[in-house]
Amino acid sequence: VFDEVTYNSKITLLESSSDVWTNKTIRLKNKEFYRCEITGFFDDRYITFKECTVRLCDFAASHWKAAKFTRCRFISTSLSLTTFEECEFRDCRWENVGISGNETIVRKTIITQPQSLLSRIFVQQDSNVLSKYNSSAVDQFEKNLSSRAELARNIMLSHKEVGKEEDFYSSVRLFAQLNALSKAKKFSIRRAFPWCVWRMEYAVLTMVGAINGWGASILRPFGVGVGLVLIMAVINAMVFSVQFSDALRQTLEIFLIAGYGEHTAQGGA
Repeated sequence: VFDEVTYNSKITLLESSSDVWTNKTIRLKNKEFYRCEITGFFDDRYITFKECTVRLCDFAASHWKAAKFTRCRFISTSLSLTTFEECEFRDCRWENVGISGNETIVRKTIITQPQSLLSRIFVQQDSNVLSKYNSSAVDQFEKNLSSRAELARNIMLSHKEVGKEEDFYSSVRLFAQLNALSKAKKFSIRRAFPWCVWRMEYAVLTMVGAINGWGASILRPFGVGVGLVLIMAVINAMVFSVQFSDALRQTLEIFLIAGYGEHTAQGGA
């Protein structure tokens, strides 16, 4: 059975001789894993981690199915080359987590508040380390954005099948924004377009997405449309000194395009 703190250990399915791995249901609470290498297939037992801390660990080459992590902390831990299938991460905290966009796989997995994970992905900035790989901080930042966008897409597709609607629409927003930023950084580095042009596209995308809640709201766009009509009607009534009812009717006709040609012709005459 695990101690309160498990450190410098290699945890695999081969440890079946331990009582904790022989049961079909494994519950771990308030445990800390420090500098552990966690590898293997954890898919034939129901495993739950509650309020555990995972620090400086490596999940590479591990496959998890139906595991639950509740209010756990992942600190300076690598999730690269890891597969989570039908798992749950609820109210977890993340700090400097390592990922690989196409090799950190999530399938039908719930991650509540996915922005807390995607905003705390580790980026290598140590010049001594980067020089060994002939890389730079700018390259690492671009790769980080690309990996975050790809992981956000996987999380979005996962939440399309499982989890709450709010987490799905949150992941839609994260994927759209990170994908736009990733393209912006890539093209600005190659000097295809100025960075400000892509920032403008990102701002427009964010504004349009916010209007309909990234697909979550139907009433919000309707409310924005009604608000614009009323504002334009007030301006029309003040500028042209007409009754508000007439200004509102004209504004509605213009917004609905039906009377646009008529008002244009009258203005030309």
